[in-house]
Amino acid sequence: MEKVNEIKNTEIKTKKDFKPICIYFVFQIVFGAIIGLIAGVTKKPELLENYFISFIIPNALVILIIGIMYFKRVKTDIKRLTRKNIKFIILMSILTLLCNGAISILFSFLNVSMNNQNTVTDVLGNYVVIGFIITVLLAPLVEEIVFRYSLSSIIKNRVIFVIVSSLLFGIMHGIGIATFLYAFLGMMFAIMYIKTDDNVVSPYIAHMINNLVAVTLMLI
Repeated sequence: MEKVNEIKNTEIKTKKDFKPICIYFVFQIVFGAIIGLIAGVTKKPELLENYFISFIIPNALVILIIGIMYFKRVKTDIKRLTRKNIKFIILMSILTLLCNGAISILFSFLNVSMNNQNTVTDVLGNYVVIGFIITVLLAPLVEEIVFRYSLSSIIKNRVIFVIVSSLLFGIMHGIGIATFLYAFLGMMFAIMYIKTDDNVVSPYIAHMINNLVAVTLMLI
């Protein structure tokens, strides 16, 4: 049994997988272009500001595609979690929340605009249940598969992987000073992924907890 697990772990670590990151970025670009084209042809620019069309639909489709493709991978990683992993996840989750909170307070004091956070707030204001499910439960899993699993399978150097993963994660959540906050979160999740033997469920749990706290505060 131990040999089988070792073989599975080796395959998980060495197999290159470009699919998640390609699906994620290509779909975001293509879908955005299609909506922009439709808005231009129909002369209805408000389509671009419709959160159901611009946020919920594209996120739901990407989640559905990647979720179905990597269901077995996630199921395997759940089984690979150890008590040591769980303790580490709890510790890192607390540390991430504390650091995230401190940085957010600093940004608020400096009056830094958080575009991604503002978008999520608006979505929750209009579609509370769907927005909550996507933001807290589903999107974090897809993002961990994309930014941690897929990138780590492509970039074998751990240091470069952490840097690239963090920066891309930060950029995809906002351009500007706020990028550094999300890049920091990405770095924490990348470290968790590495330290738990490339287990995508580890950073997902921390990511989910972080989003849960953030969304709860937004709703309050």
